[in-house]
Amino acid sequence: MLDSTGPAGVSWQGARPNKAKVFESYKFGDTLGTGGFAVVRLATCRSTGKNCAMKVMTLPNPKESGGHNERENIFYEIGLLARLQSEYIIRLDEFFVENNKVYLATELLAGRALVFFSRATRQDVHSLPPTHYSALETFNLNPTP
Repeated sequence: MLDSTGPAGVSWQGARPNKAKVFESYKFGDTLGTGGFAVVRLATCRSTGKNCAMKVMTLPNPKESGGHNERENIFYEIGLLARLQSEYIIRLDEFFVENNKVYLATELLAGRALVFFSRATRQDVHSLPPTHYSALETFNLNPTP
């Protein structure tokens, strides 16, 4: 479920993590892509059988220098993604936080759709105010060769 409450000191900005265990909710498959901060894997929802792209990011240690702010920025970006509704932006279905990682279950795009999405998203995102699109640009994906 996506709502606005979060643990002390963290603002979900419109999104709240699913409290279930991610590996009980999803079966993980092949790696679809990797980036500087995340790995994206094919995942299947155990209750519906629906496939999705599961983005897995390790959260920065909040006790290290800047770690708390980096975590806040990640959750802020998740909140933005949860609120945005556009045919050019991947839909966030739900997300999980466990074992110092965040798991984003997103709409699955395949083949040429990903190339189109990449180009269209840049146009769509850049039509937003700069304070919003700068945060969203970190949600990129580099297809695995």
